[in-house]
Amino acid sequence: MISAGLPGASGAPEELRTNARLLSLIYDHTSDPVYLVCVEGEGGYRFVSVNDAFLRVTGYRADQVVNAPMEHVVPSANVTLVRSQYERAIAARRSVVYEEKAELPAGTRYAEITLIPIFEGSGPVTHILADLRDITARTLVELEREQLLSNAVFLSDATRLLASLDIEHALGDMARLAVPYLGDGCAVDFFGDGGPRRVVAVSREPRRPMFVEVHPTVLGGNALVYRVGSTHCLGVPLLIKGRLVGAITIRAERDRKYTAIDVALVEELGRRAAMAIENARLYHGAEDALRARDDFLSIAAHEIRGPITSIHLAVQALVQKKLAPEAPTRALELIEREDRRLSRFVDELLDLGRMRTGQLQLQLEDVDLAEVAQDVVKRLGGELASSGSTLAITAQPHVVGQWDKFRMEQVVANLLSNAIKFGLGKPIELSVSQFEQRARLSVRDHGIGVDPAAQERIFMPFERNVSVRHYGGLGLGLHIVKTIVAAMGGSVRVESELGAGATFVVELPLRLGEA
Repeated sequence: MISAGLPGASGAPEELRTNARLLSLIYDHTSDPVYLVCVEGEGGYRFVSVNDAFLRVTGYRADQVVNAPMEHVVPSANVTLVRSQYERAIAARRSVVYEEKAELPAGTRYAEITLIPIFEGSGPVTHILADLRDITARTLVELEREQLLSNAVFLSDATRLLASLDIEHALGDMARLAVPYLGDGCAVDFFGDGGPRRVVAVSREPRRPMFVEVHPTVLGGNALVYRVGSTHCLGVPLLIKGRLVGAITIRAERDRKYTAIDVALVEELGRRAAMAIENARLYHGAEDALRARDDFLSIAAHEIRGPITSIHLAVQALVQKKLAPEAPTRALELIEREDRRLSRFVDELLDLGRMRTGQLQLQLEDVDLAEVAQDVVKRLGGELASSGSTLAITAQPHVVGQWDKFRMEQVVANLLSNAIKFGLGKPIELSVSQFEQRARLSVRDHGIGVDPAAQERIFMPFERNVSVRHYGGLGLGLHIVKTIVAAMGGSVRVESELGAGATFVVELPLRLGEA
């Protein structure tokens, strides 16, 4: 026992000294931390003695405790509580039990403390014997269990909010739920072609907006606890199939530090938010696909009805033999032209199906690109004449490569048909040339041109630069061109501005192995 001495022990009879030694042995051999407090006048309390267990658990040295006023030993945040418990034990003149959390030199400790008032007969309480039972481990387990339960409820509520397909509104509701549960500020960023875009920023204090930016480590796909000034922050990435689509950033309240449990909670929240983003994307994608299907069916019906109507009227006139002598020839030419138009629609749809299932096959042979261009121009002579456009061909001789001849005819025909359709009857130029081991095909018109914002999109299936009401077609020609050219190791691009015409340039390696 480490003691400043008990009053009355000095000069006491032998029996009293024996009892004091016995008490000292019991004191030192008690496994629980124990200390003795002397009750002084006017509400004063002084630590008289402590055992070794007390020093081990608290982290104090003996000289810091023995003979020290209670206010010098007990943490300042706990003085009021401890004093009230001492007073309760003195007033009751019996044992009092209470629990206390204290920030001690040894760290945070939770204890169940039994206070035993010491008095003789009906005299005043002179001392208080305190027995501490360290319940830190048990309390931490209970607190962790409570936190996990609370986190589960929070995640359940957040998941319910994230079920909305209006994803930005749902993320805003989630952020407002996270504040103040997880901190005093929450932000959600989306990542796209233009970099991070903050879609949600919630702060508990209007005068302290959520300013924290996404940490570079989070941009790298990893969760992180970090500090911005004196404030702790927690950032987690939003990942969809390993692809970074966004981030959640939480700013802590003052004096709060995030733990591993907090990180795990926000990571799970991030997974659920990413899943909600993906679900909303898939839903809107399905809606877009349905609209695209409906638009396609409408376009296809319109495009097919025209040729069928023309063919029907021409056949009806031939059957009724009500035509002028020269009219049957024109009627048969119309039937042939509309038949080719229908065949082209069918071929485009079949090609689209082959491309989407990876069944586009190439039959490679030596092909002269200039000859292919000349053959296609002859086939499209009628369309060219009807449009009013003139065609100028510049072809370097012997531009020969190993390509699929039929597919190269498709490429030239689609690009030339595109120029005829959108060229406004103005001149068209077609050129064939070779540089190093690559061939170049260029088709230029002086028509309506292509909006720079749409120059990538027009190569997608069913996409178009203009309304279908004014220009027919299924919107597949340029997509087929790009796919064929890519399959043969080449590239296609458009150079254009609105109202200034368009130039489509195809470049191909002369040999597929040289792509």
